[in-house]
Amino acid sequence: MGVDPFLVIGGGLAGSSSALTLADAGSPVVLIEKRPFLGGRAFSFEEKGGAVIDNGQHALLGCYHETLALLDRVGVADQLYRQRGIELEMREAGRRAMLTAG
Repeated sequence: MGVDPFLVIGGGLAGSSSALTLADAGSPVVLIEKRPFLGGRAFSFEEKGGAVIDNGQHALLGCYHETLALLDRVGVADQLYRQRGIELEMREAGRRAMLTAG
């Protein structure tokens, strides 16, 4: 007699992470996602004209260890676009500043 699989509904970050954790523990898992790709609210798409639009999490900081580990685990960490900093414009002051990590 086999073991019934765990059913995980939703392939976002939480669902994907949960399914992987269960599978790592040796449990059978069925992951159901309505879209043809995983990621939930965190995804990108190419707009007409070629601009890539990010939806979901817009800033992924180095301190997000679990998210970065999940992206590495599923083999997409090398697809992240890493910026050296974010340029800010202070309109009233008429200046620009670069926000960077220490």
